[in-house]
Amino acid sequence: MDISVVIPAFNRVDLLRASVGSVLVAAGRAAPLRVECVVVDDGSDSPLEPRLGDLRARFAPPHCLRVIRQANAGSSAARMTGLHNANGEFVQFLDSDDLLHPDKLAAHVRAMRETGAELSYCDQATTRPYDPLNDAHEPARLSEKVLPTVGTAAELFIGVQTAPHAPVFRRAALLAALANPLVPPSRVFEPAGDTWLFFNCATQPWRVCKVNGPFAVTVCHDDEHLSMKWEKLGVPALAVTLVFALRCPQTPETRAARALLGAAAFQSYRRLPRRFHAEYERLTLAVYQTSPIDAPRARLGGRRFARLASVLGPARAARVLRRFQCGPYSRCRTIDREELDDVFGRALRHVIAVSGREPFEARFGRSPVQLAPTLVGGA
Repeated sequence: MDISVVIPAFNRVDLLRASVGSVLVAAGRAAPLRVECVVVDDGSDSPLEPRLGDLRARFAPPHCLRVIRQANAGSSAARMTGLHNANGEFVQFLDSDDLLHPDKLAAHVRAMRETGAELSYCDQATTRPYDPLNDAHEPARLSEKVLPTVGTAAELFIGVQTAPHAPVFRRAALLAALANPLVPPSRVFEPAGDTWLFFNCATQPWRVCKVNGPFAVTVCHDDEHLSMKWEKLGVPALAVTLVFALRCPQTPETRAARALLGAAAFQSYRRLPRRFHAEYERLTLAVYQTSPIDAPRARLGGRRFARLASVLGPARAARVLRRFQCGPYSRCRTIDREELDDVFGRALRHVIAVSGREPFEARFGRSPVQLAPTLVGGA
């Protein structure tokens, strides 16, 4: 098998059928490459396999479609189930509400075989929902994003922070990287499963190649999805970041990844709404302050920031500019304060349990959330 496409799925049958349809169209365009699609039904209310039977019948081997059903364990666990059941030399992950461009699989396999890369990635596009198998024409793209060309996994996964279905991995390399992950898997990280996967790959010394073209297609739809409650994405992403920062070996080989992590945390801090969550804000900024400060100030902000940072320093400049550039949390809140406290408190206690209280406090100081997760309303 040349390439496996792994789709974790939970309900959302119509969107899933479109995703599978895009794989099968891409498989047809990739011939004579052998392509399989592995759908992992993560405990959907009704089994998904009967709803996909006509798609299997429509495409004969080597364009295989397999459905594996498991008890609900979250999309990250489903992704890992698919990875361990995949047979391809390469593996492509795809969320059940996104699509592959018809030329994506062929382009990535060709590029990776020509370069010997363990990892490839492409540009991105957004579109409206459509059926790749039955619609005569795909809808116009709403937007396109051309990603910079980078040469390391750290630059891609920490610096660029690509869409989850933009990369393609050499399966053997990915299995080796996840055999003993820096950030151990946990349901706590589930909403930020892409961040968990990417950070666990960020220190790998892989060869990386870029495939030019918006071959990773994100669908803008009205069905419920995690980004509708951004706090429930942001808190687990910070938890992954903290565990990575604490467990990443302090070696010359990882310095670039640790410096990129600091710069990414700084940019995240600058984008936070005012009066969001004091401890979340403190820890986000602390990741930057305790990481190797290798990033030029141009990477931390624009000209206005650079001028102010030359006088006040980056952290103070960021605090000042947030007062003018970021709106209040009350305007973008999607969950109430009690729920935010609960989500943050559980995540932070898991970080400390995984990484150890002493290493956490040595690097980030004692968090009042350890005692009473009620600290809301930051600077």
